Formats: sequence, structure tokens, C-alpha cells
Amino acid sequence: MKKVMFFVLILSVLVSIAFAGLKEEVESSIKKNLIQQGAKAPKVDVKILEQLKGTNIFFLEVKATGENIQKPIKAFLLSDGRYLYQNVIELSTGLNMIEVLKSKYNIVKFSKKDLEDFTLIEGNKGAKNTIVMITDFECPFCKKAHFLLKELLKDKKDYAFYIFNFPLKKIHKKSELFAKILIAGARLGYDFRDELYNFKDKSLSDEKILEIFSQKTKEPKKFKEIALSRETSNQIEKNISKGEELGVRGTPVIIVNGKRVDGFNPVLVRKYINEI
Repeated sequence: MKKVMFFVLILSVLVSIAFAGLKEEVESSIKKNLIQQGAKAPKVDVKILEQLKGTNIFFLEVKATGENIQKPIKAFLLSDGRYLYQNVIELSTGLNMIEVLKSKYNIVKFSKKDLEDFTLIEGNKGAKNTIVMITDFECPFCKKAHFLLKELLKDKKDYAFYIFNFPLKKIHKKSELFAKILIAGARLGYDFRDELYNFKDKSLSDEKILEIFSQKTKEPKKFKEIALSRETSNQIEKNISKGEELGVRGTPVIIVNGKRVDGFNPVLVRKYINEI
């Protein structure tokens, strides 16, 4: 079954349309392109969410399904009535407007149960502000995001910071082990984020790495038991499933009071942290 790659559509199609009937024309153009990409019986729905202030550019939500589209497509795009754009940068702020508007219309809401499945690493449950970082401790961009957040949050109060483990196991061989170490450390009152992001000797065996971190605690035996427990493995699997449900494709993803930032985007992260 031919896989339909939606990003090909975004990169390759210039849609010539008039402002009148914008929704219908975009739907028709995307549908035609999906068919060209091999989609069978595609259905496309476009919602015009808002117009960028002082421009003729509109922010659109696009949803598409089809007989051989394995997962429903959901994407946010910009159009000026003639072209579809991947992004538009606001010169005065450097902000990617698609990312800003996505976070406005694509608010992430976590239940209390969701938060219980994450790892509270800073602050207290029930704080006014909630920050969730979806991370892989071998991801270099997650490392950059971590140290940026650490700097931005040093003078902030009344927030709860959760780690949402999303180890990319196929490309980062120690990522799941590092997630287990983070969880075990947190349960005993330790924050090993700095050490995990900076860990260099990944050629060591899992047992040796676990031993190194266990010796940083006052209860090495209990630390190992927690790290290797079925409960910890289940927690990580729940995190991965939740990430897939949210459409996470990579790390980091930072969610500040429901506003989602995909990838390492220091301008947007700084903006949302400064709003706390």
C-alpha cells in the first residue's frame, strides 16, 4: 500500500486560488494533490481560523483522511489566497507564526491521570503553572532545551515541571535506560537531568551505567530496584503511547500551560516562559 507523505504536498504545491471561496479552493487543490501522491478516495476539510493582522495571510487547519492514509492527517498552514506557506517569520520578533498560532489553537490538555504518569521533577502538584517537557536524554536538542529552560526558570515560582519520557529507542540505544534512571532518581528525591544530558561514556554496559548513578544516591539498592521494576517500564510505555496519541514525531516538545512548542525553538519557549 502506497504511503502518502503529506509533507511532500506542503513542500511542492503552489496553490493558485482566489480569496472568494478560499476554503473550497484549498480543499479541492489539496485533494487533487493527495490523489497525485497516491491517496485513494481522500477527504479533505479546511477550517479558516484567523487572518494575520495587517496581512492578507490566513491561518488554516487542514484535516485529511483516505482509504490508504494510515493515520488521519492534521496540519496547520498559512495561505495568502495564492500560495500555501510552510511558515512566515515575523521580522520584529523572529517568531515563526505557524508555531505561534498552532500553540494558540492546538492547546494540549493533560488530565490528572496523565500528569501522574509523568515525572514531577520541579515544583509542586497543583501549582498555578504547568510545564511538561517531552524528552529523550540522548537528544542533543533536548539538551539545549533543558539548559535554556533551566536558565529561564531560575527566578520563576509557582510552577510544576514534569518530564514526559519519550525515548527514541531505534536511534538512541541508551535512551530508555536514561529514562529509567531519571524516574528512579526522582522517586528518591534526586534530579539527574544535568548528568544524563551530559553523560559521555555511552559505550559502557547498562549495568555499569546503572551502578554509576546508583552510587550517587544514599540508597543504591533501592534505586536499582526502582529503575529495573515493571512499574517503571510501564510508566515509560504509557508515556510513549501518550506521545503517539499527541502526534509526537520527535523531541523535544515543550508544553507551557497547554501551549505546545515542537522542536528546539528558543524564541517561542522564551516567550511562553516569560508569560509565567
